[in-house]
Amino acid sequence: MGVSRDLYLEQGWKMPRGLENAAERNPTNLSLAEWQQARRQDIDPRWLKTTLQQCWARSDNERSFGRSLEEHGFFLARGDRRGFVVLDHNGEVWSLARCLDLKGKEVAARLGDAAALPTVEATKALVGARMTPAIRRHIEESRARFQTRSAALGQRRMEMTHRHRAERGQLRAAQETEWHQETRARAERLPKGLRGLWHRITGKYQQVRSENEREAQRTQERHAGERESLIERQRDERAVLQKQVREMRSQQAALLLELRRDIGRYLRMARARADSAALSSRRGSGLRLQR
Repeated sequence: MGVSRDLYLEQGWKMPRGLENAAERNPTNLSLAEWQQARRQDIDPRWLKTTLQQCWARSDNERSFGRSLEEHGFFLARGDRRGFVVLDHNGEVWSLARCLDLKGKEVAARLGDAAALPTVEATKALVGARMTPAIRRHIEESRARFQTRSAALGQRRMEMTHRHRAERGQLRAAQETEWHQETRARAERLPKGLRGLWHRITGKYQQVRSENEREAQRTQERHAGERESLIERQRDERAVLQKQVREMRSQQAALLLELRRDIGRYLRMARARADSAALSSRRGSGLRLQR
């Protein structure tokens, strides 16, 4: 996909919709995953130029060109020198004539006078106002995803706890059964009556008893090892799940911090227009007082 996309951009061909990146679409319509993908990618100047030229080719006036631009997350504005500029959703300013490889007069011939367009600062405020709800939507989507994943991990933890408890109970029951069976078998090895008396006299009784004690010790050690092995395996399994929980919480915290920074940036852009309007109002009021 990446090689094909680069080939289309290098040749200046019209790119099929299936090859477009998430970063190359209207950001207000992106999902959270697409927004994150777009955040990790800078705008490719080749794609920017191709996109603006395609918007230009299918437009015949300033209004249709502006609508076409906004479908890709761009905004038409008036530059400092009363020329046409384009802003992306990050507030970055691009010269329209340079991107289209046209002269300013050719651009003005189709779009008219740039003086009728909003300024760069006013357009940035518009971008901020449009992007802020989208980022808020991403925050809500992120929280919903976190709650879903957290609930799923909580269910896994509960199921794991019950399973671990059952495994320990099964091992304990199996070891107790084995212990009782071996205890009976060891007791049967000790002769009783006259035969037992003879074994005591000859010392064989003590030999069997000592062997029984060594066998019982080996069984206890083996059982302890089995319990320790089971506990260690369960501890490792819990550690894996706990690591996933920690990573999920860390990722969620980082994502929310990133989104809050985004929303703060767009809110500042949106406020710029209100601050500018307030300043203009104060200046106008001052002029009236002087008169």
